[in-house]
Amino acid sequence: CSPSWKVRALAARAVVPLVAPAERREFLLGAIFSLPGAACPPENNVVHGTLLQVLQIVNHSRDFFAEQSFVDSVCCRLEEKVWLASGCNPCLATRAAYLSVVLACSRSLPENFALSRSIASKLIRAVLPNIAQTRRYSKVTCEEFFMATAHE
Repeated sequence: CSPSWKVRALAARAVVPLVAPAERREFLLGAIFSLPGAACPPENNVVHGTLLQVLQIVNHSRDFFAEQSFVDSVCCRLEEKVWLASGCNPCLATRAAYLSVVLACSRSLPENFALSRSIASKLIRAVLPNIAQTRRYSKVTCEEFFMATAHE
């Protein structure tokens, strides 16, 4: 582990007590929104640090995921950034961090909620592009795979 990586991880853990609980929703949505789009060349250290911060906030604010409207907002923002999990993103650390965020979000949901089917299928296509090209699969299959993985 590089010294920079350790500093990013430490800074991400420090975010939780520094951001007031009442401000964490906006912080979380803003941090996800600040992640670059596929057309912008990413600054990998910044993206990785942001994803680590998001992960820490998600892990310490699970009660936020009891509201479907908040879940929908998070899903929408994460779906816009699904390219971070794909081969278009050359940084393995940020790919893994993005997947960790999505899985942490899905683990935070009450049993009667689910992440949107579209993010599940887009995520599968981003992570496993060869399957999308060589095999037919349904959105239900993608969602089942995603949900099974999320609850392991």
